[in-house]
Amino acid sequence: MKKFLIFISLITFVTIFAQFEVPTLDKDFVQIQTAKEIALNKVKSIDSKYILNENPILLSYLDDHLYAYMFFFSYDRIVDFEILVDEIERMKESRQDGEVLSLKDKVGYIIISARKENNVILEYSKGVPYFITNWKNLKTHFKLEDGKTLYYGGFGRFFYEHKDSVFDLATYKTYRKIDYVKNEKVNPKWEKVFKGEYKISNSKSTGYIDNVPFVLWSYGCSPTSSSMIFSYYDTRGYGDFVDYYFTRYDNVTRSYKYNVPSAQRQLAILMNTDSMYEGGTSVYSIKPAHSTFTNTNHPYSFTLGQHIYGQTSDTFFYRYIKNEVDSVRPVHWAVLNYYYGGEYIGHSVVGIGYDDGGTDTLIQVHNTWDYTEPFWSLYTNVNGELSYSCVYEVKPAGGNSYRKGNLNIDNNIYIKGLKGKIYFKNISDSLFSTKLYWTNNNFSSTNFIGETFDTFSYFTPNVSGLVHISAEFYNSLSSIIATDGVYNPLNVKDYSDTNNLNIKSYTFDLNTTYDFDFVNGKLLVCSGTKGIFEVDLSDTTILSTYNLFSDGKDYRKLIQVDDSILILSTENYLYSVNMNSSFSKIDSFSAGGTVQDLDFKDGVIFLSTQTVFYLLNLKTDYTFENAGSFSEGSRKMYTSTAIVDSIFYLTDMLNGIYIMKTTYPSNGIVKISLLSTEYNESFCEVLDNNLYLAAGSSGIVKYDITDPLNPVFVENKNVGTLNRLSLVENGIVGYDNTRGFGIYTFDGLAELSSFFPQTRIEKILTDTLSRRVYISNTSDGLIFAKFSPYLSVDDERVYNDFKFEINQFVTRNLTFYYRTEKSFYGDLKIFDSLGRLIFSDKIYFKKDRKSLNLNLNVKSGIYFIKVKLPQKVFTKKFTFVN
Repeated sequence: MKKFLIFISLITFVTIFAQFEVPTLDKDFVQIQTAKEIALNKVKSIDSKYILNENPILLSYLDDHLYAYMFFFSYDRIVDFEILVDEIERMKESRQDGEVLSLKDKVGYIIISARKENNVILEYSKGVPYFITNWKNLKTHFKLEDGKTLYYGGFGRFFYEHKDSVFDLATYKTYRKIDYVKNEKVNPKWEKVFKGEYKISNSKSTGYIDNVPFVLWSYGCSPTSSSMIFSYYDTRGYGDFVDYYFTRYDNVTRSYKYNVPSAQRQLAILMNTDSMYEGGTSVYSIKPAHSTFTNTNHPYSFTLGQHIYGQTSDTFFYRYIKNEVDSVRPVHWAVLNYYYGGEYIGHSVVGIGYDDGGTDTLIQVHNTWDYTEPFWSLYTNVNGELSYSCVYEVKPAGGNSYRKGNLNIDNNIYIKGLKGKIYFKNISDSLFSTKLYWTNNNFSSTNFIGETFDTFSYFTPNVSGLVHISAEFYNSLSSIIATDGVYNPLNVKDYSDTNNLNIKSYTFDLNTTYDFDFVNGKLLVCSGTKGIFEVDLSDTTILSTYNLFSDGKDYRKLIQVDDSILILSTENYLYSVNMNSSFSKIDSFSAGGTVQDLDFKDGVIFLSTQTVFYLLNLKTDYTFENAGSFSEGSRKMYTSTAIVDSIFYLTDMLNGIYIMKTTYPSNGIVKISLLSTEYNESFCEVLDNNLYLAAGSSGIVKYDITDPLNPVFVENKNVGTLNRLSLVENGIVGYDNTRGFGIYTFDGLAELSSFFPQTRIEKILTDTLSRRVYISNTSDGLIFAKFSPYLSVDDERVYNDFKFEINQFVTRNLTFYYRTEKSFYGDLKIFDSLGRLIFSDKIYFKKDRKSLNLNLNVKSGIYFIKVKLPQKVFTKKFTFVN
């Protein structure tokens, strides 16, 4: 009696703060310390770095008595149920997919039996079970109460107490509870534990099939499991098993199911699965369905096997599973748990591995409920009732390596009305053509995109929202050799929320873009960790890109110093690089925080982080020299700078606008004053005698800086939330970091144009004379647009202000000098005296640039240079001496 009381006290202490009600205990149950030692030894055999939470969840059986202990383990900390649920909910806010939400790269769990008649290890896995991933949604949707009993029935099946019944957390069905029957028998494996002879396998698994696809439950578990097997072979010489993927409302679970392969529906029909009410399938219907699907509906010669109601010992049906795994063939395994009165809860899974190196033998499965790959015990023994198993072999034959072909567009961005691309992969040498189709009604009907004889095709969607793509791959005899569809539906975006702007195209192959600029006539783009790209503007119906440089660093900003030197910025570092030497780094500077803004004037870099502002001299060898820093106040949030000769302004969202002074090159920072304002100005720009500021929810604020040391408030225009500003030829660009941008007139701040794609726009450049607009979208790529109608600008004044000349300093080195008050795009061409074209390039004439170097291999003689602007052509003669 004394030992029994100690055992009860220990359990009560451990679980007093548990999330679930403690099940009824029995003095003959396995003690928690014994279970903990087994769990710890097994977890350490998987990876010695794992940390075990020694306080388990107590799992009940359907008889309300303790059944098993569930321990969590993790790499870097002790985790429990609440911690895992909270972390998953935070990840859902950032729209992580289901496989990431399973946490299988971070944590795991192991379930040890508390009943001695059962096997010792009932289940273990990396990741968390499906019910934890969905816990908050399940509680809300089904109105599950806190603090009730959590049940476990073996084979990955979890239940929860709900209205005096047992609620299945996988299928959402309810079952009645059963009576507790005490079993005095002790499993021989537990006898080994008590004798110190129990063996833990040294490796996670002694057999494993890699790359078996995950397919989640729909129609029923049997067609779901079989569809995983045939999806596996679909990419291995049997390329027409899966025609497409679709979304459906599942009547059994009363929920939408996504990414359902077409094979799953076909198999459900062939198996006569009850997909309306229970999702059940007769164990006698599985093999015939496999045979019809592979050898009648498709032109193959598979060998299909079945072993129904195998004995629950370690030496009978297990050998079939082991043989299939060793032969690298996923196997269909149906497990049947008899609970009471002839009623049973069965489930089909896919066997992909095994762990038989220890006393317990476990099978690794895809369970149809989540993206984990748990190991399940071979059988369960509850109240003297043993589980049953059925095994179905699927042995492929009759396939060919040429029967393959897949779509490769799952992560691409598509926009309504804009041309995108469709790529293929795993293409057979016998491929002759590909026919493409799209649908937005789950293949109730399809629309023909076209037939291509190339390795890619174009697609211009005329609808927005969820769209599925399917493909048929043909040989030269017009026979289908493979079919495929996109796993995730394409979410086609809508760019119709514009004013005075027509969106024309985008960089389909480059979805992440930050800062960009025209450098030596080429449009260069920072693409984060992807590197630096050049955008080809020769075909503006779809913008092609070319990677110039990538080293894994997260490049966000760029500044051109001269024809060969760039300043590049990551979130925390600054680099000077030589473009003419494979973007080799010359020098670096650590900002010590996130770079908020970067400006450059006359060899001085203005660098703002949230808490420190720096002035850096760029020396003649292009190295950095720290000329001074500024970090005033205990509370500060620096955001940007604007420069007027030696005077510059630094915005601080918490304190106001600092007015400062420096020299060129800089000898340091001189603080003149702090201008306190009524607004939280977060960004500033200067034009002529005006200081413009983005003021958050207050819109735009304008100051007169005729006297730059004494700004005078002019007006505030509430145009909506603005986080940043920039200047273009015809107005002020105001950016809302979550919605898009608007362009406003310098005087009066009236809206000229806007674009609100509901994403962050990093920057825009305009060429008003040609109506071109370039827009950097951090999630969709670089966008090319045109103003419509034509924005007002004094064309003749721009043309009259444009001047150029050409000089020769050294052999083969010509310098093209120009002057312009506006930036615009034009063509530069050079002809010899006979009128033959010897040089041609598209040039972006930037108002803050004055020259371009032209490296020409020409003979001495007379040449003519032509500059073609949108509505004006300039020509000039020059003499070249070699």
